[in-house]
Amino acid sequence: MGQRGHRESQYNSVSFLSILVPTTLYKAVCGRYCIEAGLLTTTTVLLNPPGGTRRNSVYTMNLRLLFLSFLLWETVEAVLRQVLAYVTAHQKFHAIVPDAEGRETLAKQGPSYLKSTIHATILAARGLRHLILLWNAPMMAKMQLLDGELGRQVYAGRPHVWDESLAVVVSNTILAGYLASDLLHVVLQFPKLGGVDTAVHHAIFLTCAWIAGQSRAMPFCFSWLIIGEASTPLLNARWACIKAKRTDGVLFDVVQKAFALVFVLTRFFMYGVGLVHLLYMFVQVGDKVPTAKWVQWVNLVLVAGRFLLNLVWLKKIFGVISRSRRRNEQKTQ
Repeated sequence: MGQRGHRESQYNSVSFLSILVPTTLYKAVCGRYCIEAGLLTTTTVLLNPPGGTRRNSVYTMNLRLLFLSFLLWETVEAVLRQVLAYVTAHQKFHAIVPDAEGRETLAKQGPSYLKSTIHATILAARGLRHLILLWNAPMMAKMQLLDGELGRQVYAGRPHVWDESLAVVVSNTILAGYLASDLLHVVLQFPKLGGVDTAVHHAIFLTCAWIAGQSRAMPFCFSWLIIGEASTPLLNARWACIKAKRTDGVLFDVVQKAFALVFVLTRFFMYGVGLVHLLYMFVQVGDKVPTAKWVQWVNLVLVAGRFLLNLVWLKKIFGVISRSRRRNEQKTQ
């Protein structure tokens, strides 16, 4: 077996473990439910890739992979729905959340928010790893996962870049399946789980993930894109505090400020710098990578569009903080 084949074999095992470990931990916390179906799906996808998932010995995304990832996240939500139904019905939880309407909301909408938190935690951690290991990669490798003679030249002496670029494909599949799953629930429960902006965000990112997965484009860009998910668990914690009528204590204030800080750092500063760097690489090596020009342009426009959406959200965040500050000042007077 050649070096490339050996690398791909290692990739199968490492990629499987990267999802098996957090999924197993999740099962240990939440109990014995139907998460085995998710593990079976993951095993099928990562250890025995279905026909059509390789293109010149490189993994790419297809509809079957997307659907299997979607089923995995639907399984997670089904498990969480059972868990929350049990927890919210317990008398000890009634003492924590006395409001009956709040408990009902947490039971019905909470599974989507918990699923979002699990997804964001996994992807933000993977994104940070991708960013670190691809930081010094050649521009060509940052713009596309390469193979053939060009790939051998670019990855020569840099096996970690090849390995990590393949790991990005796994992260992208996790992301796309989650977005498809969550978008479905956003539409079915509209507008309880999010408004038009949330639906547009999911649709843009899902389209970008699909196009990038098909063309194996922009693995480095993907790393700083998904690090922005680090703000999501804090946003979900804020939502839980509001629904539980726990907005007067120090905890809510800390959560709200921490969310704003992480959002600004990841989805404004890091995203903005990353977008400028992407434009620079587009000018420098855009004509040299095998990806079709229209694919590069579509990805670039979608990534830039999401940054504009981040600015809209940032304006809303500052508005919420300003109103909260005014209310606190009125209480102290």
